[in-house]
Amino acid sequence: MISSRFHRWKEEEAAKLSRMTFRKKAEYIAYYYKFYFLGLAAAVVLFLFAGEVLINRSKTVILSGLITNDDWNRFSASDISRDYASRIGLSSSQKLLLDDGLYIDEEGQAAEIAAASRGKIIAGITTKSLDFVITEKSVLDEFRPQMTFCSLNELLPDDLFRALRDSMATYTDENGKTVYYALSLKDSRYLTDAPEVTGTYYLFVPSIAPHREQTADFIRYCFEQVP
Repeated sequence: MISSRFHRWKEEEAAKLSRMTFRKKAEYIAYYYKFYFLGLAAAVVLFLFAGEVLINRSKTVILSGLITNDDWNRFSASDISRDYASRIGLSSSQKLLLDDGLYIDEEGQAAEIAAASRGKIIAGITTKSLDFVITEKSVLDEFRPQMTFCSLNELLPDDLFRALRDSMATYTDENGKTVYYALSLKDSRYLTDAPEVTGTYYLFVPSIAPHREQTADFIRYCFEQVP
């Protein structure tokens, strides 16, 4: 029954179109079938989105980082991901999870964005999914009394720690131990050629960062000489 109706409709449409000029055919199809085309386009977009979600779920995150207050666009997440992926030979089953869309204004402006950005950092730390944060000194100072940092002398290989030690911020804990809690990026590949950048940017690592070895390798990459 359905097939006979479809066959009859098909013949009627073919007969209509056969009597039209090419331009009329195009106008007719565009007008009467636009909702079919829109539906098809929506289905294709949905299919591609679902496919991307499934692909990403099947990939293993090997490094996760958040970047805040990048006013000079020196720490583009897409650029860092592309270049570092090339450096380590990232496989099709792995992914880097970096986000540079965070902003925390210490003067109280853009309160909603700042609250969301703080929330994302805290969520990443509490779920043990965040490896590092790159941010301005003022934001680092805000977080310092609120969290436990990974001391960089315990994270980095000896040679790298010695090379970068003078660029590290420190404090003394309750046991009298020096904690190397953040690393200035002033001499990194991202800021050495950026005299316009007036703020000081630091990288810090939460004490429960999940990918410590990869984080150490990323820090080494940040200070490698740019070819």
